[in-house]
Amino acid sequence: MNWYKKIAIASVIVDLQAKPVPIPAAKKSKINSAIHDLTMNTQDLIPIQQIFDAMTGFGVIAVNEDGTVWDGMLMGTKECGTEGADQQKASIDLAVRLEDGSFAPARSVLYMTWCTKNVPGGARRYETVAYVT
Repeated sequence: MNWYKKIAIASVIVDLQAKPVPIPAAKKSKINSAIHDLTMNTQDLIPIQQIFDAMTGFGVIAVNEDGTVWDGMLMGTKECGTEGADQQKASIDLAVRLEDGSFAPARSVLYMTWCTKNVPGGARRYETVAYVT
């Protein structure tokens, strides 16, 4: 994403008291296809920024509980299939750009889980599952 797009989005504040709106099914399908393409292989890092960039391209952004653009960390390096790996998950609120350029809360959320896998050479890579509900 270009820096000027980040600046334009960074000032967004969503009124979370407004009525949530659905993400149109065709748009949601395209978003989920893009997310799938980003997460179908293991990664050195959880591809959260790439997922956010893909959603932004469809007019959907991740937001905090206060209506500002999402800003946070995903933590956890438990190995897939081990105790505690199932606790590495996040449900992130979304907002949808309306025709007038403003944003409204979405009925959908971005759901993510992740765990690590050891690969030859001793490296650890993330396996990420993510989708918009």
